Amino acid sequence: MRVLNLVVGVLLVLLATTFFWFIYSLAVNIPYIDDYAFFDYTLRLIDAPSIGEFWKVLWAQHGGHRIVLTKLSFLIQYLLTGEINYRQKILIETFFIWSFFWLFWYVFRKNSIPFFYLLPVGFILFSPIYYQDIFWNMTAWQHAGSTLLITLCFYFLCLSRRHSFLIALLFGVMVTFNNGNGWLSLFIGGGLLLLQKRNKRAVIWLIFCAVLSLVHLTDSAQELHGTFSAKYFFQTLCVFLGSIFFFVRGNQSDNFYGGLGLLGAGLLLMILLLSVYLKLVRNNKLAITISHKITSHAINLAILGLTACMIFTAIGAGLLRQSKGFVVWPHYMIYSVFTALCIYALTIVLLPNKYRMMAGVSGVLFSMLIEIGGILFAFPDAVVFRKQLISDAFKLKNEKVNKKPLTYINPISIGKSRYSEMVARGMYHLPPTPLDELSAQVFGEIIDTSLTPSVDMLLQIQTETGSGRTIGLSNQKLFAGESHSVYVLLKNKEEVYLIAPKPGLLSNRRTLLRSGKIYQDGFSIDLFRTNYTSGNYQLGLILPIDKGFRVVYTSQQITIKNPDPGKD
Repeated sequence: MRVLNLVVGVLLVLLATTFFWFIYSLAVNIPYIDDYAFFDYTLRLIDAPSIGEFWKVLWAQHGGHRIVLTKLSFLIQYLLTGEINYRQKILIETFFIWSFFWLFWYVFRKNSIPFFYLLPVGFILFSPIYYQDIFWNMTAWQHAGSTLLITLCFYFLCLSRRHSFLIALLFGVMVTFNNGNGWLSLFIGGGLLLLQKRNKRAVIWLIFCAVLSLVHLTDSAQELHGTFSAKYFFQTLCVFLGSIFFFVRGNQSDNFYGGLGLLGAGLLLMILLLSVYLKLVRNNKLAITISHKITSHAINLAILGLTACMIFTAIGAGLLRQSKGFVVWPHYMIYSVFTALCIYALTIVLLPNKYRMMAGVSGVLFSMLIEIGGILFAFPDAVVFRKQLISDAFKLKNEKVNKKPLTYINPISIGKSRYSEMVARGMYHLPPTPLDELSAQVFGEIIDTSLTPSVDMLLQIQTETGSGRTIGLSNQKLFAGESHSVYVLLKNKEEVYLIAPKPGLLSNRRTLLRSGKIYQDGFSIDLFRTNYTSGNYQLGLILPIDKGFRVVYTSQQITIKNPDPGKD
């Protein structure tokens, strides 16, 4: 047993080290979508003429969330360092992930479960599959940070120590005013107290939740996206919970069936505990055993509460973000990660010893598939994500900032973010990019198409993809190494866009195992028409050469018509 624990410990250290290297090597000091809004929030907080105005900015909603703690984190960073640095915040906020690893370790330790059962937690938690929740600073706080807060809230709520209830109240306030979904999830705490037969405390907690909800919902509104459909609601709910399965085979339908399994396991667990509480289980010995295992430690109840919280969150996604396809939202994948880990931990806690080893081995095999899929397929996605941020930074350095989008950046947020003011006041500095030497070639007026070396550089254009809202660009000739470093250029007299394409990946696992290659020749891009100004664009490529890059324009042109004139 000691040898096995030692081996598992070494593996976990390697996984954690590799995970930190992944974050450290790809994190950049470049904001993404909502991150730009914190320029404005920080300036308004610093320049607030009164406490009332300061509180007004702090209390203001952003997409249905108050994000009070997120705003304060940017303000504190500026007060301590004199600038806003997104890379620095990304590295610091990995604390959320380390904290969750410690929490699951604590679950197993409190229940006298051998250390080696923690291995699946390491494989899943230290995986790049939820990279957007790491590199998108807004979601780091909204998702991982708020989930950690509500877990701690449930933990202290279920403790019977003198001041633990007051600490739980504090965490409840913090999570509600940072994440708009927190107010509803807090009601789960009442059920946890009822399982402990602390009925008076449960009533007090539910009253507190009701008051907190009224305060939060003042001037708050969430609307359904389109007409409600029970079919698409259920489909979205399952895909939301099951997105962790996406990188196992690269098949989007796996998200639905995997999410259906996790939803079924979670609901089965809730029904079982409800039956025990209502004394509907005929086997009295079994009922006592289940009740004791769950309620004997506050951390067990906290993980149970977190499982219910994840299901509540998925229901909210199903109501507000219904999708007709098996769409995976990368920035929500961490919720699927937490759901899978919670169900695994509770299963290990509840199972008798003779069945526990079988569940542990199954967990190791499944989590290894998640880790391997993440390394082979999520990591390249994260590299492309970083490259796109770099191209956006390159464009920001060379263009006047206005309300027009930069491909990955929200069309509205740039104009309202006060980015230029932040730079002028020395509060934010764009990092150098490997493309900086190309400024004159990319942003100059000359478009020289005489340097096209061969037809291999030409792009295939598909104008009718995604119900006509996207334009597909692809190339099947450039070999993988080159396509992994290439940028595509769209240029006319008024606008310049740089896009980091997705390299060709061998999605078929059998072919991958036979060939030993991850990448196949070529790359592809989906251009969303709403992200571009209408017009005719010359197509070009930025290709790697030695230790630098060169610009090559093809003879090809595309016409983009933005279907939303308001953003044109």
